[in-house]
Amino acid sequence: YIVTCRQSQLSLYYEPHCVYNQSFLQNYQADVIITPVIKQLLPGFTLVSGQEDAVNLAKLLQAKYVVPMKNGDLDARGILSSIISAQGSVESFKELLRKEIPNANVLEPKPGEPLEISMSTIS
Repeated sequence: YIVTCRQSQLSLYYEPHCVYNQSFLQNYQADVIITPVIKQLLPGFTLVSGQEDAVNLAKLLQAKYVVPMKNGDLDARGILSSIISAQGSVESFKELLRKEIPNANVLEPKPGEPLEISMSTIS
C-alpha cells in the first residue's frame, strides 16, 4: 500500500511480506517504507522476503527511510516453527542498504513509543 498525506506530500509504503510487483511500483516513490528486512524461510520456500529484496524495494521507491518490521520476533511453537529459519539481521540489512543507498536511513522504533519523522528531513 502507498499512502500519501495531501498536506505534506509525505508518502509511505507498507508491505508486510516484502513481496512486491516491481513493474507496478516503478512509477511510484515513497519517502518511508515499512517492510520486513529479515527473511523467513521454510525448506524450499521463502515465507517472508527481506535483506536484498528490501534494499531493492527501497532503491525502486527512492526511499529516504526504512522502518524494519519485526515479523520474526515472536515465540512460535509447533511443527512448522521448528523448520522456519531466519536469514539476515537488521545490522546486515543496514550494511546492504548503506552500499546501495548511502542517504537512506533505517529507523528502529521502540515498542509503545511514537515514531516521528521531521518533514524537514524529507524535503
